[in-house]
Amino acid sequence: MIFIDIVLFVIGVGVGLFLFTMIAMPALFSFPKTLAWYTKKRVKIGAIVISLTAPVMWSILSLIVVWLFFILAPNSFDYLKQSTGFNLGVFIGFWFALTGPVLRRSSRDAISYDFFKLMEPYSLPEFEKHFREQLVSLEIKINKLKTNG
Repeated sequence: MIFIDIVLFVIGVGVGLFLFTMIAMPALFSFPKTLAWYTKKRVKIGAIVISLTAPVMWSILSLIVVWLFFILAPNSFDYLKQSTGFNLGVFIGFWFALTGPVLRRSSRDAISYDFFKLMEPYSLPEFEKHFREQLVSLEIKINKLKTNG
C-alpha cells in the first residue's frame, strides 16, 4: 500500500507540474500581458488568440483524459480522487512550478524570452525594434546566467 502511495505521489507531482506549466502559467502570465499590450496598441489581435491557444487546448485535452478515466475506470478514479499521495503530489507539483519562476531569475528571464518570442510576429510595426531589443537583452542575460551558474 505504501508503494502505491509513493507511485501516486510521483505521478501527482508530474500532473501538478504539467497542469501548472501548460495551463495555469500561460493563462496567468501570457494572456493578461497580451491583453494589456493589445489595449496599448503594441500587438495585433492575433496575439490574444495565440496566448489563449495553449491553455485552452491543454485544458480540453486534460478534461478529455479525466472524463475517459472516469468512464473507463470509475473505481480507480474514485481511489485517485481520495488518494492523499496523489493529491499531495499535485499540490507539490504546482508549488514547484510556481516557486521556480518566483525564486530564480533565470526562470523569469526564460519565461519573458519565450513570451517576447511568441509575440514578436504579432507586434505592430512601431514596436518591432523594441521586441528585438528585448529578445537580444534577454538572450544575453540567459546566456550569462548559464555560464555563471
